Amino acid sequence: DDLKAAGRVAKVPHVTIVHSRALPAEQALWDRCAALYARAQPPLFSFRLGHVVWNGRVMAATVHDLAVDLGDSGGDPGDVDRPALDLVVELPSAVRERLHVTVGTRDKSVPPVEGMELVQEWKRQGGGAVPGVWTVPLKDVWVKGRIKGFNN
Repeated sequence: DDLKAAGRVAKVPHVTIVHSRALPAEQALWDRCAALYARAQPPLFSFRLGHVVWNGRVMAATVHDLAVDLGDSGGDPGDVDRPALDLVVELPSAVRERLHVTVGTRDKSVPPVEGMELVQEWKRQGGGAVPGVWTVPLKDVWVKGRIKGFNN
């Protein structure tokens, strides 16, 4: 309610797979995502939101079970998009562990990247009780989306 009242809920919620600040170290992943985005119809992905995690500064939702959505292929696994599947299968565990959706921040002074840092720390602590961090598990919340480029 506080985030909403302050107008601090993310206007474009998204999952950052790779950020320009990670270049050149993650150039191969960047190129792979760029190739999918450049298509006339980028593949559809699905993922599960696991927990809402927050502290006094930022709120984020954890992302799990990233997969290529078979809805585009009529559900036939033989028709799955190979480059999209390769992206998912070969996604480094360090990237997988940071996947999240930043819900919002307390105020303008809090950079949204703190959502990633909060999720990473919470996971490092085993996903249980962490002082100053609150969580709510989500049950069967699945989301679909496509690769997009936010080159701001």
